[in-house]
Amino acid sequence: MTFIICKSSDPHWLDERRKRITASDMNVWLGTQPSFYEETKATLVGRKLTGEDSVFNDRSLRRMAHGREREQNALRMAGLMFGFPTAPYGYLIGNERWPYLAATLDGLLFPWVGREPYYSLTSQEGHMAEVRSIIEHAHAPVMCEVKVSDSGHRYKDRADSPTAGQKAWIDYCPTYHFEQVQTGLWMSGLEHALLVGCLGGDELICWYVPRQERWAETMDEVNGEAGEVLRPLWDK
Repeated sequence: MTFIICKSSDPHWLDERRKRITASDMNVWLGTQPSFYEETKATLVGRKLTGEDSVFNDRSLRRMAHGREREQNALRMAGLMFGFPTAPYGYLIGNERWPYLAATLDGLLFPWVGREPYYSLTSQEGHMAEVRSIIEHAHAPVMCEVKVSDSGHRYKDRADSPTAGQKAWIDYCPTYHFEQVQTGLWMSGLEHALLVGCLGGDELICWYVPRQERWAETMDEVNGEAGEVLRPLWDK
């Protein structure tokens, strides 16, 4: 069963995240992070146990507020393009099945309240029309994970990757966000997600990501491992 832990604006949000492996931590924990990520599983565990990121200074708090506003604007743009209303969520949620995991959802899209889409906000009109045709029949909220990057569409995968030389977001759905989206879907109990990429200027593209059954087993394994490592934080 899904439950709300706290708002992302609450003072103890960082402390609650620290006690769990969050959806955004999953690819680092599993070792599937892209080469341009500096963090490793060892450094991830280390900063959670030491509380390294539990206190932000004024500058980092301003950057968080700025980033949150950009994400909410990208969410609104996605809703406008598809013709479906959206709403920011911003709660850290838990699930009784996986007590040592958590996820913060950026927003929700409501496809049963439709209006005329406005695809001209993106150069990827054909792709967006295909995505809309998939989600328009959903009878439950669609989870939205928003990524804002002025250079995200220029990332290219490693030479040994099946997508080597292709541009993430433009040519293919970025695989390095898969674990985060799947974890958010299972933690929330939702079945459909949109990975929303605001890539600088007026370029915005969304990829549809369905919930995959096998991911629940992966979360079972991570939850067990995380419990052994993070239990000291729960005993305080």
